[in-house]
Amino acid sequence: MTSWRELWRRIIPSRTVEPDVDDELRFHLEGKAEELMARGMSPGEARAEARRRFGNWDEVEAATRRYARQRARREERRAVLDTLLHDLRHAFRALVRNRGFTAVVTLTLAVGIGATTAIFSVVSGVLLRPLPFDAPERLVIVWQNDRATGTTREAASTADYWDFRERIRSFSELAMYATGSVNLTRDDGEPRRLAAAVVTHTLDDVLGIRPALGRGIAPREDRPDAGRVALLSHRLWRTEFEGDPEVMGRTVRVDDEPVTVIGVLPEDLDFPDGETDLWLPIGETPATSLRERHWVRVIGR
Repeated sequence: MTSWRELWRRIIPSRTVEPDVDDELRFHLEGKAEELMARGMSPGEARAEARRRFGNWDEVEAATRRYARQRARREERRAVLDTLLHDLRHAFRALVRNRGFTAVVTLTLAVGIGATTAIFSVVSGVLLRPLPFDAPERLVIVWQNDRATGTTREAASTADYWDFRERIRSFSELAMYATGSVNLTRDDGEPRRLAAAVVTHTLDDVLGIRPALGRGIAPREDRPDAGRVALLSHRLWRTEFEGDPEVMGRTVRVDDEPVTVIGVLPEDLDFPDGETDLWLPIGETPATSLRERHWVRVIGR
């Protein structure tokens, strides 16, 4: 089989093209001069007349060299392709003769390529691809560590959240959220189990997002004594409500309680994850918050 060094040498254009062109032109020029001398011209006159008949010597030489280089490149590419085809045929015949080895190689390549693709997909989604939010580099998750138990990155309590808002001056805004599941019942009476998130009214400002339709949660709605409202995910709006733009103001039942739809989230939003279909107000105030129960996540900008 052809070595890589030989293949590389064939790919690189040959450096002998220009000397060959010079020799060819000189041969034709001398031939014309000899023909003129045979007709009675002196050697000097014959060479001068031969050059004159050739026209502008520099232009002829440059054009001939360009053509020669193009032809050489075409021939070299053809030679490379012929060599590759020959090597591929040789390799194919070798693999056919040794089918056990071929099966092992194919399986190894399949496993290796599959594993590499899976790892790259995870790395790309987690580390390389920016978050789909406004100025994502300014977003931070606020964890807390329990020195008594040695627990790190612990969820916060709602009371902790209000402490953070009062004491931390590094953020322009803070929000908290928690995830769970609820039953959504529409007019047909068939309940459907959905992933949901309870959020503070500040979450859309922290993430830098705006609803695709309708509006976000108002501060007055983020209280335990307020009427319940909800934002639908774009997917839920399309599948369960047929993309109806008049869905705002419609009442549905969430866990058998009436809830008013006030907006539809952006199509490309996956927060807290791609399965969340409802945003509901968390409805917590400093007066109703408990410090012992650590169940919310805090995010800041």
